[in-house]
Amino acid sequence: MENSNGNSAGMVPQRVSTLTLSFDPFTSLLNVTGETASLDEALNMLAQATRTFEDRRRMATLAAMQQQQAQAAVEQRIRADLQRRN
Repeated sequence: MENSNGNSAGMVPQRVSTLTLSFDPFTSLLNVTGETASLDEALNMLAQATRTFEDRRRMATLAAMQQQQAQAAVEQRIRADLQRRN
């Protein structure tokens, strides 16, 4: 059931929190802006962002290692094949 402003009855509209980080590598300045309900919320968002970036970095590293291992296996098969032919 909706009320006159389009919200479902009994539902509280959710506020969106935002944080924007800008880093200038030439001056090593980090600019943090945004809108959050509290400092704790902003710090929790930064902690979650840290975990997310770390997870993505680990996944990218794992993918690169798997690719290197696959390439090494192909090269080893080629070397073994060439040695058998000689």
